[in-house]
Amino acid sequence: MDQCTTQNNNLQSLLTFGNLFKQDLPDAYLLPFYPSSFNKVFRFVNQEKYRIFNIPKASNNWKRFLVPLRNCCVAGNDLPILLHNLPSEFLSAHWKKWCPQFIEPVVKTVEEGLADYNTLITQFPLEAIPRKRHAVEPEMHYHILKKSAIAETGAPHPKYYSEDDITFPCMIKVRF
Repeated sequence: MDQCTTQNNNLQSLLTFGNLFKQDLPDAYLLPFYPSSFNKVFRFVNQEKYRIFNIPKASNNWKRFLVPLRNCCVAGNDLPILLHNLPSEFLSAHWKKWCPQFIEPVVKTVEEGLADYNTLITQFPLEAIPRKRHAVEPEMHYHILKKSAIAETGAPHPKYYSEDDITFPCMIKVRF
């Protein structure tokens, strides 16, 4: 069975970020950017409240453009996704080859999306976005992204991950 389809192979039941989020936020936009707390050339910089401990300024500037694109293949076309640039033809062809039911996303530029004042679904709280535009309250969003929040869920979790200090099932938080 193709990984991109549901069990009944019906396109109507194909799940995407857009159709899942649209149920609760019908006019929202997907804004798949992480901020930087070190690199001032990023579009979104968190210097005060929602610090992110990312790669320092001197390396990997390409991530600010490529990381948001990885969401396009699962965004669907129910909600617009905000990007700096359209995905390349090569990348779209790759998605179509490996996911035959790939749905072309509706893409708007970041500037267009920010000008519309719709709710924004973000992967990380962004200081540059007003609190009322975040789909998830920024303080709560920042809190649940911390490793310390795992213990609050009551889920089994190892304090330190090692082959000798693990029982299953468990929950771990990894960095990409």
